[in-house]
Amino acid sequence: MSISDREARWRETLLGISSLLVVRWIHGLLFWGVCMDFSKLYDMGAAGERTALHVTPRDDVDDPIAIYRGESRPQRPIVFDFMKGASGSIARDLVSTGLTPLLLISNRVVELLRDFTGWTTYPVELYGKNGELIPGYNGLAVTGRCGPIDDGQSKRRICAPPVPQGRWSRKWFGLYFDQDSWDGADIFVPEGTGITVVVERVKEVMERALVTNVLFRPLTECRNASIPAEFLSGDQPRDGGVGK
Repeated sequence: MSISDREARWRETLLGISSLLVVRWIHGLLFWGVCMDFSKLYDMGAAGERTALHVTPRDDVDDPIAIYRGESRPQRPIVFDFMKGASGSIARDLVSTGLTPLLLISNRVVELLRDFTGWTTYPVELYGKNGELIPGYNGLAVTGRCGPIDDGQSKRRICAPPVPQGRWSRKWFGLYFDQDSWDGADIFVPEGTGITVVVERVKEVMERALVTNVLFRPLTECRNASIPAEFLSGDQPRDGGVGK
């Protein structure tokens, strides 16, 4: 290869890298501006409605984390049965399972998510309180990615006790990550977690469609449970904001 050919190859490589950086820069400006607004990213999960069906796997599930992250696909449908002792029995659009972080979604939700990226499904069989097969459900697998949660960005709050005569505590809130680590998917999971994060447009579409048994929490309001709570002595402390 001549010197001129090598120079031409290097110019093509540099041009490709420059183009990629420009595309990422434009993407950041269009969607987030200079800094990502984490209050417009949401942790999506089942709301735990009192009447909603809650299920549990009939058999052991190999590596549920890999299934949830779309890294492994079950060879056959995973069977879920009504969880004994649960109060609800109505199959809503989102169905929680006794195996975190697996979540089931209705065919209606699948259609609503068609235009969004970062997710796929796997086959399931869902059975109700009386052992009846409930058709039209899928397992949700999240294929979008971002880097790990940065504990250093979480904010400390002073939290009231959940019961009378309980102890006040200091907890940390806000789930943040390096915005350059995000792959741009509409639905994604931070590295090392089972948190289903969605962009605001996903939330808006699902709320307009009145999707049932779904809960969206801004990442800025999510507790960072990886940082242990500190229980305090005495009366209500005066330092820090009050949280829940």
